[in-house]
Amino acid sequence: MITRIKRYYADFISAILSALLLLFSFPPFNLSFLAWIALVPLFSVPKETSAKNTFIFYYSAGLVFWLPHIWWLNYVTSLGYVVLSAYLALFFGFFGLFLKFFRLKTDYPILFIAPPLWIIFELARTHLLIAFPWSLLGYCQWQNIPFIQISSITGIYGVSFLIVTVNAAIADFIFSKTRKHLRNLIFSFLIITATFVVGGKIILKEDINRKNIKISVIQGNIPQTEKWDEKYSEEIVNTYAELSIYAGTDHDISLVIWPETSYPDYININSALFQKVQNLTRYLDVPLLFGAVTCQNNKDYNSALLILPDGEINQIYNKIHLVPFAEYIPLKNFLFFLGNIFPQIGNFSEGNEYTVFRTPITPARFRQTGGDNRKPSFAVLICFEDLFPDLSRNFVNKGASFLVVITNDAHFNQSPALWQHFTHSVFRAVENRRPVVRAANNGISGFIDSYGRPVKILNEDGKAAGARGFTAEKIMPSDAETFYTRFGDLFVYINVFYLLVILSINAKKKL
Repeated sequence: MITRIKRYYADFISAILSALLLLFSFPPFNLSFLAWIALVPLFSVPKETSAKNTFIFYYSAGLVFWLPHIWWLNYVTSLGYVVLSAYLALFFGFFGLFLKFFRLKTDYPILFIAPPLWIIFELARTHLLIAFPWSLLGYCQWQNIPFIQISSITGIYGVSFLIVTVNAAIADFIFSKTRKHLRNLIFSFLIITATFVVGGKIILKEDINRKNIKISVIQGNIPQTEKWDEKYSEEIVNTYAELSIYAGTDHDISLVIWPETSYPDYININSALFQKVQNLTRYLDVPLLFGAVTCQNNKDYNSALLILPDGEINQIYNKIHLVPFAEYIPLKNFLFFLGNIFPQIGNFSEGNEYTVFRTPITPARFRQTGGDNRKPSFAVLICFEDLFPDLSRNFVNKGASFLVVITNDAHFNQSPALWQHFTHSVFRAVENRRPVVRAANNGISGFIDSYGRPVKILNEDGKAAGARGFTAEKIMPSDAETFYTRFGDLFVYINVFYLLVILSINAKKKL
């Protein structure tokens, strides 16, 4: 009895230790090396542990990770923060149960079960119910640029897979210490080394110095308390206009970008406020991309609009993936009461068109900046849409030669959410070999090249979060097609097939 109690608490402590190591692997700590051993304590839970206790240990690890990792959601909704943390922890709990199931059914070591199972649950978190793929495991490696180049083949899931592979190989060796597991451990390290070498010595040696479009991003740093207060509307537009005029003194600028909902009112082309924006584009003689709320067919949309130098609206994109507990109530049939408790939760409608903007840059102006006669195209990801790999991939497949992220992270003050959000844009660049331009209100604005390297980050007095100003950089639009762009999440589905095969083989053996 005493031995069982000691075992229980030892396993529980191991689960908490894993959660803490994972927590410190991500921003704001960025101790990414910890991720390579973070799951080892959790994998020490014996497969003979009851299903109930296995779920408790893994679910507890999930809670201990998520509650401090997304504490900033309290700025928007405390109840939503608790519900979302409890929901996300379920993926840890069910991962533990399925890991136990496969180990018992197949008698395979953790190495051959955990990595494919982990990324299957990551894909499920990306698409099921409350689709919220924030901080998938691989994102903690966002600064490990050579290593993450594998994402151009496997997507973010391949990076997660390799991290879990190393953790599983270490766990198998520590808890069994057989020669076979030592060989597996050595082999896993060789795979990691090869991935790093190929990424750093071959892929990153490619020539990407030719850059031909110069873009300016504007960060107004408008407090959330002022954004929708009518008395500040003109002041907000004036702030963005003034910064844009300063940015426009650089005559090589081909596009100016404002953040999500930077326009502080519904779009009304006859309003004096909108005419200010039109006059600005005429003065700058440069297209302007900005975020605003639009009303179309009696539905509200979180939109991105492109205005031409003549002041006319060229194209509009309506956000497809909305933010749960902020822009809409997920599982509304079950959580209907949240609408009364938190009336500030938006009631936005989802867009349904993958709009690709055609940059209205004249060939003469384009050639002056080192380009050719083609007019480059781009797609806009609004707010947390850059969390969804398949969304960016769909835009690229429809012709986007670079990606633009416009976001309003002022909801979260200067919390870790800002840099956590930024890490996702890094991987969207690598997966599709497309540069990413970010314009944020209070968040992280700047430029990421096609290989995931932050080229320039807007900052004020050395701080990117909470800065007000503008910055510009030349980018190189790309028409490259990566394996991931073409085939998407095929790597994950291969792993689904693999697990089904080993189950069927094991079942035949027992007949």
